Amino acid sequence: MKRNSYQLSNSQKQENTVKSKIGFSEPKLYGNHPDTINNLQDRVNKIISCSKNAISLSNAGMQDNALRLQRMVLVRQKEIFDEYHPNTIIAMNNLAVILLKSGQYEKALDWQQRVFKNRRIILGENHPNTINAKKKMANTIVRMNQKAIELSNAEMFKDALKLQQSVYDKQIELFDENHPNTIIAMSNLAEILLKLRQYEKALALQQKVFNNRKAVLGEKHPRTVLSEKNIKNTFATMNLEVTKLSNEAKYDEALMLQLTILNNAKKIFGEEHPETIFAKYNEILLLTQLKKRYNEALKLYESDLIKADPAIKFPPCPLVDSINIFDFFSECKQSDIITASPRKSFFVDAGPGTGKTYTLIQKLNYMVTQEGVEADGILVLCFTNAAVDEIRFRLKQFVANGADRSLVLVDVRTFHSFAWWLINEANSELIDSGWDPVNMASLYFEKSLVYAKKIFESFGQEVVARWEYFIVDEIQDLTNTLGNFVLEIINACLSVGCGVSVLGDACQAIYDYQESQSNSLKSGEFYKTLFPSHYR
Repeated sequence: MKRNSYQLSNSQKQENTVKSKIGFSEPKLYGNHPDTINNLQDRVNKIISCSKNAISLSNAGMQDNALRLQRMVLVRQKEIFDEYHPNTIIAMNNLAVILLKSGQYEKALDWQQRVFKNRRIILGENHPNTINAKKKMANTIVRMNQKAIELSNAEMFKDALKLQQSVYDKQIELFDENHPNTIIAMSNLAEILLKLRQYEKALALQQKVFNNRKAVLGEKHPRTVLSEKNIKNTFATMNLEVTKLSNEAKYDEALMLQLTILNNAKKIFGEEHPETIFAKYNEILLLTQLKKRYNEALKLYESDLIKADPAIKFPPCPLVDSINIFDFFSECKQSDIITASPRKSFFVDAGPGTGKTYTLIQKLNYMVTQEGVEADGILVLCFTNAAVDEIRFRLKQFVANGADRSLVLVDVRTFHSFAWWLINEANSELIDSGWDPVNMASLYFEKSLVYAKKIFESFGQEVVARWEYFIVDEIQDLTNTLGNFVLEIINACLSVGCGVSVLGDACQAIYDYQESQSNSLKSGEFYKTLFPSHYR
């Protein structure tokens, strides 16, 4: 049945109720008669009263009623005055306030933008009211940013993306692409895109952030360093995805993603950067897994990797010889290792009293203060408790003399302590991934190393993802089970681009005499396994 013309909808009834409660009426005007002028003033006063009531309703949590009334106020203001009258602008501002309280950030921002534009036209760019209007827009954008982060943390990624994209677009429209708040919005948008696995879009934004901060703040500024680190973390995330696809025999998909990594590494860092070189190597590994593409892989190996920076060592091409991951290492002088890139891996072979511990401390300090590596993202493993105590003592001394205080957070352990910690972590964190819990009470030293090695064999990449750099001290003392355990750690580190440095003295391999079994790994053999080219 059709609604009769005299029947009112519920919303109309509600609106009329609100009108009657606040005494709102629509007076008729007749020319310039004094009564007409008084009537106009009376109407304006009632509109102002309505606006106050709308704010009161909003403060009382009645947002729908408040919005309906404030919109009506705005319409009446425009009827009497115009878009640029102070009272109209105030009505717009009040509407934005109510929209904000109801969580309608984008609509609120649209009205705030109109207030800003009108005040800029009437009052000028530098008037306090114009500046205040712009400040309100910035505050709303911050709230939208926070809301997008909340949605992302709640795994409502699509909603978060929509809101964050709006934030980014508004920042560019209202300010410019180089404004600090725009850069923050850009970075947050990239984070959400990453969670949605839209890697290429995320990298494009991260590159803009990095280039901007490098140009404005300088290459060594902490924010610039952090931006570069975010890009590398994205590459690491993508590499894990490539590995997952490869393990599932989805080689074509893996290769497409790997090419995305490579192309972006070239664009962001250049052809000769370690990130680009490692991406090329990973492409070759994938091509070898795709039948009928062996020649393509070999050609890439010969044209790109062999001509790469000699300091970056790569395994021989899998088409030519079996892979020896430890050919990644370069032997170097102690002075060279200190300022080397955290992505490179080095071997320092030096005798007692030549400053290996000094080199280690200086390397740690350089990575933390100059390369932006987090101190708690560095793992140092030693053979003896005495060596651990010495390094910790030196770090504390270094901090006491004015070095970065975070250096004391570097994780320094013995190999056995690390093995026990690792097993305990696996017992609580990796059960859902297929790890069979180990009874810690029944463990002895040798057995703990065996179990720890198994963890790295099965979950190596997941384990080392928490570190950025790995240092092995006293490698001359690594034999048999311990030596194999350390080789497994190094293998996992290099497979995900975690830098490694090893320090030792081949002339002081003191434990060889203890190994009588034919299948034992002696310390001399450990050296040969780690650095075969050094012993040819």
